[in-house]
Amino acid sequence: MCNAETETMLYSGITNEHHSCVQDFKWCQKSVMLLISLYQKKKAEFLSGFVKKRDLWSQVASEMSLRGFNVSFIACEKKWHNLYATYRKLKESNVKKRSYWPYFQPLREVLETNVDVQNVNLNGRCYNEDENTCKMV
Repeated sequence: MCNAETETMLYSGITNEHHSCVQDFKWCQKSVMLLISLYQKKKAEFLSGFVKKRDLWSQVASEMSLRGFNVSFIACEKKWHNLYATYRKLKESNVKKRSYWPYFQPLREVLETNVDVQNVNLNGRCYNEDENTCKMV
């Protein structure tokens, strides 16, 4: 299981007692694989632009909490961006290192799979001109 420590941060530019401490989450392989999986499930929503990314990362963090990983949405978003940056560097470098990085293949499957972002159904609302073609995501 992953460990967590508290860290003080500024939330929205001001110090607020309710938001001043967040979990400085220590990522382990299991939690990273869960993050990748949860992103994959919400990929169409992330790419659609119809939902704020902050809200989506909050949903991801909530799902992770339900599975025993108490992590903030900020930590999820930051980890995703770091994973993506590492993936891009390894892909562009053509170095054999990528075969040793355990997240290369799972990220490749997520990032190189196309999703239909034209037909996104969010909470019963279809974001497409033709309501009949809207699929559940």
